[in-house]
Amino acid sequence: MSFFKKLFGRDKKEEQEKAAAEARRIAEEQRLAAEAKAAEAKRVAEEQQRVLVAKEAEARRVAEEEQRALEAKATEAKRIADEQQRILAAQANDAKRAANEQQDLKAKADAAQRTAADEQQALAKQVAEAKRVAEEKQALKAKADAAQKAAAEEQRALAAKAKQEAEEQQKNLEAQRIAEEKQREAEAKAAAAKKIAEDERQAMAARAAKAEAAKKAAEKQKSKTSFWGGKKDLDKGLEKTKSSFFGKLSRAVAGKSTVDEEVLDEVEQVLITSDVGLETTIKIIERIEARVAKDKYLNTNELNSILRDEIVQLLAENNTQDVRDFSVPINTKPYIMLVVGVNGVGKTTTIGKLAYQLTKQGKKVVIGAGDTFRAAAVDQLEIWSNRVGCEFFSKGMYTDPAAVAFETTQYAIDNNCDVAIIDTAGRLHTKVNLMKELGKIKRSVSKCLESAPHDVMLVLDATTGQNAIEQAKKFTTATDVSCLALTKLDGTAKGGVAIGISDQFKIPIKYIGIGEGMEHLQVFNKKDFVESMFGDATIEG
Repeated sequence: MSFFKKLFGRDKKEEQEKAAAEARRIAEEQRLAAEAKAAEAKRVAEEQQRVLVAKEAEARRVAEEEQRALEAKATEAKRIADEQQRILAAQANDAKRAANEQQDLKAKADAAQRTAADEQQALAKQVAEAKRVAEEKQALKAKADAAQKAAAEEQRALAAKAKQEAEEQQKNLEAQRIAEEKQREAEAKAAAAKKIAEDERQAMAARAAKAEAAKKAAEKQKSKTSFWGGKKDLDKGLEKTKSSFFGKLSRAVAGKSTVDEEVLDEVEQVLITSDVGLETTIKIIERIEARVAKDKYLNTNELNSILRDEIVQLLAENNTQDVRDFSVPINTKPYIMLVVGVNGVGKTTTIGKLAYQLTKQGKKVVIGAGDTFRAAAVDQLEIWSNRVGCEFFSKGMYTDPAAVAFETTQYAIDNNCDVAIIDTAGRLHTKVNLMKELGKIKRSVSKCLESAPHDVMLVLDATTGQNAIEQAKKFTTATDVSCLALTKLDGTAKGGVAIGISDQFKIPIKYIGIGEGMEHLQVFNKKDFVESMFGDATIEG
C-alpha cells in the first residue's frame, strides 16, 4: 500500500513539473512573441520615420524644382499617408487580436493557477510576469499610435509648409508681373507725354499758321470791303428797318403840323408794328407825352429827334453800355462764355465771328462744341475754328453737353487760353426738360472754374420779331442770361425788336449781326444803332 502511494505521489509530482514546464514554455513563447512584435513595431516606426524624412526632402526638392507639380505631389503624399494609416490600423488590429489572445491565455493561466494555487507559486510569478509583458505590449501599442499620429501631423505640417512656400512664390511672381506692368505703363506714359509735347508743338505751329492765314484773309476781306467798314455796315444792315419804320412814320404824321393825341396814337401803332413791343412802346409814348406837356407845343418835324433821344435814353437805362471794340476783362483768364439759343438763330455763325474778332485782338481763343445733338454742328464749328485760326475742343457727337462744357473749361485753363466760347445744344424754348439742361451745363462749368461762366449770351434772330421776346422770356427763366446777341438785322424790317428786348429784360445787347461776312458782327453801340435806324443826324448825348 505504501508503495502504491509513493508511486502515485511521484507520478503526480512529475505531472505537476511537466505542467509547470509547459506553463514556462508558453510564457517564454509569449514573451518572445511580444518582443518580436515590439521590435517589428519599432522597425515599422523607424521605417515610417525614414519614409517621412525622405518624403520631406522630396517635397522640398519638388517645391523648388517644379511648382506646378506641387499639388500632385501633395496628393500622392496624402495617398501614401492614407496607405500607411491603413497599414497601421491593420497592425493595430493585429495587436488588438494578439492582446485578446493574450487575455484568453491569461484566462487559461488563471484557471490553471486556481487549480494549483497553493502548490505553484512559481507559476503565479510567471503569470504576473506575463501580465507585465502584456502591459508593456499595450504601452508599445500606445507609443506606436502616438508615433503614427505624430507622423501624420508632421506630414500635414510639411504639406502646409509646402503650400505656403508655393503661395509665397506665386505672390512673388505676381508682384514681379505687376512691377513689369507698371514699368510698361510708365514707359507708355512717357511716350504719350513725349507725343503730346510733340503734338502741342505741331499744334502751336499750326495755330501760328492759321493765325497768319486768318490775318491775311482779314486783310484781304478788309481791302475788298473798305467801303463797308464800321458805321456804313450798320447803316446798310438797318436799311430795311429804317425804310419800313420811317415809311410808316411818314404816313402816320402826313398832313399834321403838331404832335397831338392822334399823332401819338399813330406813332404808338408804328412802334408796335415795328416789333418794339407793347410795354416798351407805352413807355416811349408816355415819355413823349411828358415832353409835349412840358414844352406845350411840338411840331412833327421835331418828332424824329424826340424819338431818337427817348430810345437812346431808354437803352441807357437798360444796362446797355457803348463799347467800340471786341474785348474781355484783362483780369479774368480764361474768360468763359456760354452761348445759348434755339436752332436756326445763328449761334454757330455768331460764335465763329466772335472768335475771329477776339483772335484779331491777339486773344488765344478755344471753341467748345457743346451742341452734340444737331447734325453737323460739331463739324461746322471745327470749320469755323480752322477759318479763324483758334483752338477747338470736341468730344464728338451724342456726348454729354455738360461734360463738354466742363472739359472745354479745363482745356482753356490747361492751355493758357484767354477766352473759351462754349456752344450749347439748340433747343426749343417750349421744351422744359431741355431748358433745364442749361442749368446743368452752367453748374458743370462752375465746378471746373468757380467764377465761371463769366457770360451767358443768348442769341436771338431779329427776323422772328415778337417770337424772339418769347424765347428771351423762357431762356432768362432757365438760366442767368447776362447779355444778348441779335442776328440777321440786315435781313429784316423788325430791327425795333432790339429796343423792346433790351427794355423788357434789362439785359444789355452786346453784339449784333448785320451780314454774312466775318467782319459783319459788331459790338452794339446804342447811339450808332439809333442813328442808323433814324438817319444821319447826330444825337447829342
